Amino acid sequence: MYDFEALLAEVLRNKPQLKRESLLDLIREKKSSVGGGYLTDQGALFLIAGEFGIPLRNTASSDLTLNDLYIGANEITIVARILALYPIAQYKRKDGSTGRYRRINLFDDTNVTKLMIWDEALQAIEPLGLSADVPVRVVNGYVRQGLDGRPNLNLGKRGRIEIVEDADLLRQLTPLSKLEKDVGAVEGSRNIVAVHGKLSSDIKKSSFVRNDGSQGSLTQFRLSDQAGGKELRIVIWDDAELPDIKLGQVVRVTNVRVKQQSNGENELHGDSGSRIETINVDGGRVFFVSRVERANDGFQLQVINSKKEMLRVTVEGSAAKGIGELKVGSIVEIFPDREVDGGIICIKADSIRVVSEKPSNLPTDESLFTKVEKVGDYESGIAIDVIALSKGVVQDVHLKDGTTARKGELTVGDDTGEVKVVAWRGVADKLVEIEPGDRVRFLGLRRQVTKMGVQLLEFTSASAIERTSRAAG
Repeated sequence: MYDFEALLAEVLRNKPQLKRESLLDLIREKKSSVGGGYLTDQGALFLIAGEFGIPLRNTASSDLTLNDLYIGANEITIVARILALYPIAQYKRKDGSTGRYRRINLFDDTNVTKLMIWDEALQAIEPLGLSADVPVRVVNGYVRQGLDGRPNLNLGKRGRIEIVEDADLLRQLTPLSKLEKDVGAVEGSRNIVAVHGKLSSDIKKSSFVRNDGSQGSLTQFRLSDQAGGKELRIVIWDDAELPDIKLGQVVRVTNVRVKQQSNGENELHGDSGSRIETINVDGGRVFFVSRVERANDGFQLQVINSKKEMLRVTVEGSAAKGIGELKVGSIVEIFPDREVDGGIICIKADSIRVVSEKPSNLPTDESLFTKVEKVGDYESGIAIDVIALSKGVVQDVHLKDGTTARKGELTVGDDTGEVKVVAWRGVADKLVEIEPGDRVRFLGLRRQVTKMGVQLLEFTSASAIERTSRAAG
């Protein structure tokens, strides 16, 4: 089966002088001339493309990549990973009123592209808990030329963002860890998604006044490669959140670009969308495994430490081959090779191992889970061990932006109370599999309170389900 919108976009890309409505008229004319009932819209489009000499790809999905973007595209669907999220900003409309927008940088293995989210669409993305490296699908976007002349993806009230859950598609989206560079490997003038090196200078912060009279800030420091043979100056414009960094610590900076100075030396420049973080290379930390997924030739894990904090772990290369059996409930000791935006990367054979003895402070049992009556004490990262009190149901609901989304609901409870669990879009269908009486563990939920003051627990991109027992009978 072919996807009509993807094929339509391909013809328009190859015939930029042809407008969408004109092409739709040609499709209607072609179907009429051939005879009703003999051609679908897609079939007519194939004939028209052949007449134009345009070979259409066999596209079975509406998902395109950043490489497929072209100025003027409408109702386009793109899959990519998030590189950076910028603060929400305001702009003046032509009528003098004030609107809001947010910029998100997307990346794949060869491109970095701006996604501008406007006004009503901002409300729809807030519950998703988006962060760097999260795989997303941008639905019903439109493409306009940016100030730099490149295609910019935009999302208005008819568009939406979904977190990609499909395992086959995830394998096609290159993770941040695969593209991260050492300081010594930085060359050229293209965007760098992430770079790491040792802090080799003091961090200097200063402020300045822009031409429009507003205040700006500047953060500067230097990173060296592991051998200390090459250094790069890092310059972050606008506010940059700084962790507590000491000289010699390994630091990662995401969302930067290479800028060549007049003396031929390269610098890395970032802005308010850049992130600075330390990389803990001490290792030897022990975690409870709460989710295991196969990914390429390795694993994607979700783990929990003694502080009940959740982290993502990518296990690949020699580490994946030597780890043995991994399952929910396993205890692993990790010596990270790298850490990327709160996630851990294990590559070497000795970077992760399964251990049999559980440390006394690791929450692998009831101490991990919060009783329903106590969920109000937390905002996120909530884990509950409960009984399903209803059949999971899913329905399509209309959002404020005019779009629809699948919403799943399930009422659960323990010996202290009851609460409703809510999941959206692709995750919603997982709730349908749960029957009344099933014993279920939910990990990584976020607490929400409705306008009527009703408390509920909502899934995020880091949430997981573990059904521990089926209902009797």
